[in-house]
Amino acid sequence: MADVNNDAIIIGGFGASGSGALYDFMKEIDICHPVGTELRIFTDPDGIMSLESALIDNWSPYQSDVAIKRFRKLVINLCKKGLFHIFPYFRVNYNKQIIGDFGKISRNYADSLVLFRYRGIWYGSDDFLNLCIHAVNRIVFSKKVLKFNKDIYISYPKEDFYRQTRIYTSEIINSLKKKHGKQHVVFDAGYASLNYNKILGYFNSPKIIVVHRDPRDIFAESAAKQWKFIPRDVGDFIKWYGCLMDRADQEEINKEKVMRINFENLILDYERSIDIILSFSGIEKAHHVYKKQYLNPDVSKKNIGLWKKYKNKEDMDEIYTKLKKYCYE
Repeated sequence: MADVNNDAIIIGGFGASGSGALYDFMKEIDICHPVGTELRIFTDPDGIMSLESALIDNWSPYQSDVAIKRFRKLVINLCKKGLFHIFPYFRVNYNKQIIGDFGKISRNYADSLVLFRYRGIWYGSDDFLNLCIHAVNRIVFSKKVLKFNKDIYISYPKEDFYRQTRIYTSEIINSLKKKHGKQHVVFDAGYASLNYNKILGYFNSPKIIVVHRDPRDIFAESAAKQWKFIPRDVGDFIKWYGCLMDRADQEEINKEKVMRINFENLILDYERSIDIILSFSGIEKAHHVYKKQYLNPDVSKKNIGLWKKYKNKEDMDEIYTKLKKYCYE
């Protein structure tokens, strides 16, 4: 049986918001195992949040079947086998980067959500060959042709989704704890920061830490490093960042399970900030044995106030005017 005390620590950010610095800090704690890659299985399209939407919020036999099949395809793409799965997740292989049987655990999870299955097809989702087989079947009235159709997966009742999802995450966490001999597993879950109340429901005993950063520095650093996922036009950036913050601000905070911190405070008020983080995470300070080996605040200070050196002062003024409450004073 899965251990309910799985001690997951989940770090979320908003894209270049400094969550990587907190992740580096977690590497300095001797009882923590930070997973070596961003865990996209929760928030990416066709991941667990998409499953929840299809199987809980918008359930129908069609939604159920398509969502489970897309999740299984996402697992294949994240646990690459062969040339044909290089894209869309280039240089990602969870079987190597997280744990060797990640794919198997994930496929078993998908199977656990299926109440029953039968042969059939859906208009709008199945491939051309299956539709041709369906057409032939209609013409010749041969039930034998059904054997060429794919399985349709039906997931129900609703309560099974959350129970099976928590069993799934516990199995991953317990496998990692056993392999690495650690008490806590740390996940970088990216946009968990936008839906952390949903993410909380996928684990038995999680802690989520969300990292914020001055949007002017995000824009300035994005321009310097040419990040493609962040808008380059200042007006579009303000709308983009505003959407992120509006979504995050809608989330009710359970202060026992969710904490929001500033990247700037983590670096400039380092000692106080790490004390707060350790206390929130339930980790004694004595376990911070590799202090400043991965996160050195004296080095990271150079990433604060980048906007002051940005070539277009008008852009920075516009960001400050429109997003003032998110700018670090």
